[in-house]
Amino acid sequence: MEGYNSRIGKDQMRQYMGSMYENSMVVYREYLQNACDAVELALRKGLILNRRQANIAVTIDRYNKTITVEDVGIGIARKNIGDYLVSVASSNKYKKGLVGKHGIGRLNGSNYCDSIIYETSFAGEPIKSTLIWDVKKAREICDDDSLDWDVTQIIDAVTHLKEAESEDTDKHYCKVTLVNVNDERLLDRDLVKQYVEQIVSVDYSTEFKDNVRNPALLKSENASYKQRFEDLWVYQVTVDDMPIQKTYASEFDDKVLGGMQLFVLRDERTQEELAWGWFALNRRAEQFNGLPFSFIRARHHNFQIGRDDLLNSYHKNSTAASYVVGELHITHPNIEPTGTRDGIEGGPDKDRLELALRKLFKKIYDLYNNASKFKSNVVEKIGTLNTEIARQKLILKGESDPDERKKIRKKIKEKEEGLQSALDALPKYQTFFEYNDAWDVAQDVVDAVNDGVIKSYNTSAKVEKADAQIKELDLSDFKPSVPTQPVQPTHPGNYTPYNDNPEEKPHTVPGESITPIAPEPLTGPPVPSEMDPYKSLSTVERSIVRKVLSVINSMTEIPDKQKQKLKNKLQKKIVKK
Repeated sequence: MEGYNSRIGKDQMRQYMGSMYENSMVVYREYLQNACDAVELALRKGLILNRRQANIAVTIDRYNKTITVEDVGIGIARKNIGDYLVSVASSNKYKKGLVGKHGIGRLNGSNYCDSIIYETSFAGEPIKSTLIWDVKKAREICDDDSLDWDVTQIIDAVTHLKEAESEDTDKHYCKVTLVNVNDERLLDRDLVKQYVEQIVSVDYSTEFKDNVRNPALLKSENASYKQRFEDLWVYQVTVDDMPIQKTYASEFDDKVLGGMQLFVLRDERTQEELAWGWFALNRRAEQFNGLPFSFIRARHHNFQIGRDDLLNSYHKNSTAASYVVGELHITHPNIEPTGTRDGIEGGPDKDRLELALRKLFKKIYDLYNNASKFKSNVVEKIGTLNTEIARQKLILKGESDPDERKKIRKKIKEKEEGLQSALDALPKYQTFFEYNDAWDVAQDVVDAVNDGVIKSYNTSAKVEKADAQIKELDLSDFKPSVPTQPVQPTHPGNYTPYNDNPEEKPHTVPGESITPIAPEPLTGPPVPSEMDPYKSLSTVERSIVRKVLSVINSMTEIPDKQKQKLKNKLQKKIVKK
């Protein structure tokens, strides 16, 4: 304004130095995202060939109370030290499509140490530059009410650029050191590791990829998602030389992830893509509690946005979020993290994302709600009754007293009547899974009951001694005998795997009705199955074998005898004798 000299007061300096963040661990997020951006720029310049081969190293020296974050990214030319490391909120990242964008993250550690040292070398420069921020002095100035300094005066007073040192021209790097750290949490290696593996754009573990992600990508309908996973920004990060990976695992304590479900969120009107992602339910169709990777989390450039519960308000109710884990990767160019990365911004485009999220979460609610009831009202009841019937039959074998035998037979009959009540509840779940193409979720439920009920019975000492094991439940036992008509998605390419309006769900083929499975196959003598030799394999392995057998069976151009030879070779190769 004419006749007035504007200034930025020192209260703003406190904001730049980290007071805007509630969690001190955000220090690691800010410095690691800066390191990842440096690697990204080096990749674009051809200085490195692969993100995963450019290690970003976090080193914690608890004894000396120092933290260092070092990358082999593009580095900073000496002529740019002032613009990149001294001036505040003048970042040029925003136009480059990187993770950071406001140029204030590099001061985030100021609240938790006495000084910050930047050591850097730019590719092609034969020197190393060192800049020191005396943040202890900056805090003292900010706290001294007698000093009416503005931000520029404070920065000039607390920054010092040392004389250049010689360096190899081929080297390019940046090393940030926080000196005399005053927050114990920042020096706790385990806490740091737990934080970094959730927040930063690192890879999934091999175990998770082998048992959860890769089986999902084997499905023909998910083929396009393979490239999406390959395109995720993934960096190599170590904490005290320990490689960091995302926390996701196929099993955690007594909780087992079901099959990965993949989706793309689009605007229903324009079909414009907003985000994509994946989710998984508990195979037991129960809540996930106590997981280090709980809820569906928002990510941008594969960095987590906000807290783990950021998206929970979009669920139908407060407990619904606990039934699912997963990731939402934002792809729309106008939807981004807020300046502090605590939330999402994007105006009308964010509103469209929120609408799509609410619909997605409603469909997930319908999915796990039906899966949970299918488990308790049908599968678990049938599994439990089958073991109780088998147990009574085992007792009957050893009982000679006529009256006792009569009582046992009565118990068996009662249990068989209970089976029929479970079967009576089956058709509505058959319709739901068939219409929504969600039989893989039903398979998870069946597997969970087999593991928790049938296998528990079969491996008991008395049953093993009597060699009286019963047949495990099979998903085919629960599928309708007459398939329902196929249904086309309302919006091709949009995420519509589940229909949340039961009034619109189709029933059976006209003139036919769903025939509930009869109790006899579930309680009578075991019926030989092609999958019987593979019972010892894991759920994922059995799923793959089942698909291979399905392909062989569908080969109409070869005789049955040749098909059997192929199956025998498969069994010989896979099953351990």
